[in-house]
Amino acid sequence: MKKVNILKIIGLSLVIFSANAQDYSADAFRFSQLINPAGTARMKALGGEHSAIGADVSNISGNPAGLGLYTRSEFSVSAGLNSLNTNTNYIDTQTQLTKGNFGLNNIALVFGGNSGNNGKVNSYRSGWKSGNFGISYNRNSNLFNNFSFGGLNNRSSLADSYVEQVNRNNNNTGAFLDSQDQFNPDTRVAQSAEAMYYQMYLIEPAANGGVPYKRFDFNNPTSTRQEGTFQSEGKTSQWTFGYGANYNDKLYIGVSGGIANLNYDFMNTQTDEFVGGRYLNDFTATQLLTVQGKGVNLSTGLIFRPNNLVRIGATIHSPTWYSITESYDQNISVNVNQSNTAGIPKDLRSASVAPYDFDYELRSPLRGSVGMAVFIGKKGFISADAEYVGYNKMKLTATTLSPSDNTAFTNDNSRYINQDYKNVVNLKVGAEMRAGNVNLRGGIAYLADPYKVKYDNIDRARLAFSGGLGYKSNSFYLDLTGSYSAYKSAFTPYSLNNPADYASAKIDTKNTNLSFTFGTYF
Repeated sequence: MKKVNILKIIGLSLVIFSANAQDYSADAFRFSQLINPAGTARMKALGGEHSAIGADVSNISGNPAGLGLYTRSEFSVSAGLNSLNTNTNYIDTQTQLTKGNFGLNNIALVFGGNSGNNGKVNSYRSGWKSGNFGISYNRNSNLFNNFSFGGLNNRSSLADSYVEQVNRNNNNTGAFLDSQDQFNPDTRVAQSAEAMYYQMYLIEPAANGGVPYKRFDFNNPTSTRQEGTFQSEGKTSQWTFGYGANYNDKLYIGVSGGIANLNYDFMNTQTDEFVGGRYLNDFTATQLLTVQGKGVNLSTGLIFRPNNLVRIGATIHSPTWYSITESYDQNISVNVNQSNTAGIPKDLRSASVAPYDFDYELRSPLRGSVGMAVFIGKKGFISADAEYVGYNKMKLTATTLSPSDNTAFTNDNSRYINQDYKNVVNLKVGAEMRAGNVNLRGGIAYLADPYKVKYDNIDRARLAFSGGLGYKSNSFYLDLTGSYSAYKSAFTPYSLNNPADYASAKIDTKNTNLSFTFGTYF
């Protein structure tokens, strides 16, 4: 299981939220969160999907029972602009960065007004009165992220983490790391990160050619100037097919099925400059990860309308069962001090690790929500939802390794998930007021901290505020929404045996989103 262990080590520098995770559980959580969900502008203005509000295209992927309230057909398209502003503190040094991205949030088609009572959709005869079908594309989460960090480190370098790693295995002799099995001098491709760092003179064996190793340039520089950038793009999205039925204008039930897609890419780059380095001036390490996945899920829901003032809704979303393929690459380049006397080749430039592909399966959390909406005649409504998310029940499995390694992968990641994550309840409150053809909306969403331990002493709960305007005529509607959230996270570039020898970058993120929806009835 050597390659999986290597990826666990790599995971130390990939974790955005959990500073000490050495596994795939951080990826499971990242791909399971519905952070900044990108549905219709109307629902974003209300703080997110509300289970008791029907006759909105977001019901297709939200509460499919809401399709039962449609009395005519509808088509809509939504897009959004997302802006991230990050302020990073690393070793008492502040770094700010602002980036944005634009994307399609939602496109939906509802075939409404299908009556089962001789066309009398609003008839109060007993029984099923109508059933409506909808199909939608929805971006469930935006995996866009971008931040930089930097500072003067007087305790360590990124290279030290690989020095410690190579020292964990007494078989990592200089002869072994020089062998053709570990490094090809013609292509400059290594089979492990340890071999790559060794070949680039960033780690050096003991005098007898064995272990322990040390950082090659350890004794001369007193500090390391570090700069890094993390950039990611991607999303979780799905095509959803839903059906909702109306029973006597009192009870609405619905079911839907989703075909989910996962796309995620990141590039993590760090440069360490040895201040006063005798042999090496600096080196730059780059990590590239590409993840693609496909999955399926099911949802069911109901809306009960005891009278014209109140609606009560409930929804259950099954886990999404993903099949995921990832490809990982890493490389380093060095800048050799041309006056060095240690025998380092002055034309030494770069090396890489052979690309690694790995397939695994992810079961995302079960989700369930209940909510209530109170309508003020035709003047508007107030709605509130509570959403349960079972993060503690995420599951990762592997099928392409040996039977024993497949079992170890599943058991190890189940243990990590159980020790790091807890089930949470998220809260959303929204209101809409109507004045003629104009609608005014506002909402607040609280996303609870899913971590059992406050890593880096950070509370990772999120509070999002949103507001918007809408115009609705008999034939079309326009909605515009702005939302804002601020939250804290952390990034650990690498870790060492002594916690005092390395640092985490503390990140304050401000997320601003502008969404637009156009819809038409037919």
